[in-house]
Amino acid sequence: MASQILSNAKLYAAGFNFSGDLNALALKYSADLKDATTLIDTTHTRRPGLADVGFQLDGYWNGGVGNVDDALFNSVLGVNDVPITIGPLTGAEGELAYSFKAQSASYAPGGKIGDMFAFSVSGSGDGPLARGTLLTNAARTVTGTGTIFNLGAISSLQKLIGALHFYTLAGSGTLIVKIQSAALVGFGSPTDRITFSTLAAVGGQFSTLAGPVTDAFWRASWTISGFSSCTFAVNAAIQ
Repeated sequence: MASQILSNAKLYAAGFNFSGDLNALALKYSADLKDATTLIDTTHTRRPGLADVGFQLDGYWNGGVGNVDDALFNSVLGVNDVPITIGPLTGAEGELAYSFKAQSASYAPGGKIGDMFAFSVSGSGDGPLARGTLLTNAARTVTGTGTIFNLGAISSLQKLIGALHFYTLAGSGTLIVKIQSAALVGFGSPTDRITFSTLAAVGGQFSTLAGPVTDAFWRASWTISGFSSCTFAVNAAIQ
């Protein structure tokens, strides 16, 4: 893939779409390097330790119910295990996306007179960073299924990691979203692998399933009851 200009990237935290509020984002993924030098070594020897996930977000402040300040102050900052998904390209289904559970430790709104009122947010992850594929990310009006992707089988040492972000709705009702697999691309006999909890309001969820699973083909499915429209994203990773 050629070099990319960062434009139209997407960031979802729980049930909020922050993409239109941000002008910079950074995902930080690292591993501790532990000294393993022994008495007979002539140079330092190091071994990789535990992995770590962090993030930094910068953007322009927006107040009011459901906007960035309300979301950060009341639903994200200081809350454990907030699901976050970053789509560094455009957020279209089939694209690469990263998901993790996070704790936001710092929220700093501010600016100088005459400048845009800005904010920055930083925090760290809790658990694995999932490098996955967006199975769907669109407004839906009826029950249905998404595009089928060949993500491969899951070994006994791997997991399926799924992240759901339900971020807009019209009307009242419920939404049930699943990640399904099948042995054949035709999906004649699909199996539900992850069923996210039923949602009646915007929100996000993070779920895992331990392998093995021999099926190679995957898709999202959804059941919409009552809502005239709802928009949600599903990211799935095998690792």
